[in-house]
Amino acid sequence: MQNAIRRAFRGINAPNAPPVLEFVKRGIAVCLSVFTLMSVAHVIAQTPTPPMAPMAPALEARLKILETELRCLVCQNQTLAESPAGLAGDLRREIRLLADAGKSNAEIKQHLRERYGDFVLYRPPVDSKTWLLWFGPFVLLIGGGVLLWRMSRQRSAVTVTSAPLSAGDAARARILLGDDATAGAGKILTSDDDIRRVLKGARTIAVVGLSGDVAKPSFGVAKYLQAHGYRILPVNPAMAAKGELILGEKCHASLQAAAQSSATKIDIVDCFRKSGDIPPIATEAIAIGATCLWMQLDIVNDAAAQHATAAGLAVVMNRCTLVEHRRLL
Repeated sequence: MQNAIRRAFRGINAPNAPPVLEFVKRGIAVCLSVFTLMSVAHVIAQTPTPPMAPMAPALEARLKILETELRCLVCQNQTLAESPAGLAGDLRREIRLLADAGKSNAEIKQHLRERYGDFVLYRPPVDSKTWLLWFGPFVLLIGGGVLLWRMSRQRSAVTVTSAPLSAGDAARARILLGDDATAGAGKILTSDDDIRRVLKGARTIAVVGLSGDVAKPSFGVAKYLQAHGYRILPVNPAMAAKGELILGEKCHASLQAAAQSSATKIDIVDCFRKSGDIPPIATEAIAIGATCLWMQLDIVNDAAAQHATAAGLAVVMNRCTLVEHRRLL
């Protein structure tokens, strides 16, 4: 193995060695130099600093005062006496050596100023070199305050004014936001978006033909709607004559009576009656200003729908309010 290495180096050192071998030779020399320097640095680092002899009490007290007048060059906001940094320890050792050499505190400070600059003093003198150190933070604070004040003045000076929306624009905005229950006014609703808007915007539903029999579809639908936040107004002449309640609400003989007893507008007239009974209900719905005439499953009356849409009501036919609410909301 050693003979092979010697032969390789002899080939590298040959006068007619290729350029690649010359490059390898230089690379090996650089690596060896770096390795040697790192080894020397490691040895130096591992060499312990010899301890210094104990100080006399008077000298120790004098140097303690001096260390409070000098700044740690690493911590910057701490005195040399307070700093635990390694560089602070080296600086304290340097001060000790100068003191042992007979230097006074003033001479030691002058020596350190010449070597590190005025910044080494914890309270440097106010002059052209240290002006920024003393007053820089105050200048920045004042400048920042002035900048914030000007920005606030400019912001308050900019007032955003907008003209109020016209009635048409406001209506279109409500439609786009899906918050307008009257978006389908004057037409028969078939799209999910229109039906969703009606259900979402409604608060009070008058259920015409609501039965007190829990087995009837009208009772189940009304109970579901009431559980989902709608106010239910039962319209049932027979039960109204007896003064009975359905789902805790007083029964009414007609839509007109229901509207008069309610403090809020009736939004939806939900019909559980035969198709032939719808025209007079549509007329009543128009009279009380309802928003929507809703005919339940298998209930269709085109004439009543035309009458209601001509008066500006939205009309839904052959759909269940429970099914559509569960599907769309």
